[in-house]
Amino acid sequence: MITTRLHKTLHGVGLTTGAITTLIVVALNFVALPEEKKSLLPIALICALSLVGQHVMLIMTAVDRGSGEFGKYNLRRFIAAAAFPTLLLGAALLIEMTVPLAAILFVVASLVSMAACVIGVSKPLSGPTAIPTKQLLKESRPYGFSMFVTDLFERLDLLLVLWLAPLVEQGFYAAMVPAAYPLTVIPNTLGLFLFNAGADKNKNLTRSHVNRILGSSIAVQTLTTVVFMLLIGPLVVLVYGQDFEPAIEFVLWLAPASAIKGVLQGLDSYLKGRGRPLAPIKARGCAMLVMFVTAMTLVPHYGTVAIAMAALAGQVVCLIWLSAIVYGDVGRNHPSMDIAESQP
Repeated sequence: MITTRLHKTLHGVGLTTGAITTLIVVALNFVALPEEKKSLLPIALICALSLVGQHVMLIMTAVDRGSGEFGKYNLRRFIAAAAFPTLLLGAALLIEMTVPLAAILFVVASLVSMAACVIGVSKPLSGPTAIPTKQLLKESRPYGFSMFVTDLFERLDLLLVLWLAPLVEQGFYAAMVPAAYPLTVIPNTLGLFLFNAGADKNKNLTRSHVNRILGSSIAVQTLTTVVFMLLIGPLVVLVYGQDFEPAIEFVLWLAPASAIKGVLQGLDSYLKGRGRPLAPIKARGCAMLVMFVTAMTLVPHYGTVAIAMAALAGQVVCLIWLSAIVYGDVGRNHPSMDIAESQP
């Protein structure tokens, strides 16, 4: 019953944050899209409509993960991941595919993923909730701000590509971002363990624990990245075709950046579990500055690939800083224990 009420609460939160984000994105599309790329505005506006469904799915599946119902979590995330490619493939088999149609199907896929989260929840828009939506939004502001900075940092390279790269190279770069995404999966899974470890009030990670976890993560990521970089060139040509061969240069730089990004997500999860969601803000702010300066310095000499180089530089800076924060946290009491000890 509590889980059902929490699902209802988070459904309302997802609708609220999704709607607000959609309005912000629509406004930014009108203001920030370069003049020579204004032809992309209709597509951007259509894709913005998918944000509500994405917010609801991401927020509601957090209940399944936090309550340990990994069967439901995996099923709902699988439906969310499979909806768009399935719709795209089905449409391509029946009619001629166009970019506007693909954008519309992207919105439909987000609604499918939202529906998968609502199924089984009676009266999702009415009835008693676990926590009032306003209260939850207020209490989650530090985490929301942290996620905003994190997402801005992780997508800054795409914004730079949008502003600085020619349209063709922009397409190559955007196509290679999801190609490198699998390198974040293994440490991202580790993030759940680290969040639980950080949230456990009765245990504290020792320096040897951190050495083992961080060392093994970096070792695994290094090995998988090397294998990935050896295989990705032929795979890009096989999957995308010979016309995408120029995109291989981008993915070779994006691969190590994505590998480090996965490790950062794990460290970030630990700090959230420790009740310190704002701790990485300065690190990511500095990393974004490094990315921006590096890109603006190197683009005139190396072209669009310099943005991928800048993304890697930013990830390295952030990894060093967040690792230092985690090591500095070793041996400290959980914040809630300090609060309890200060009570008379």
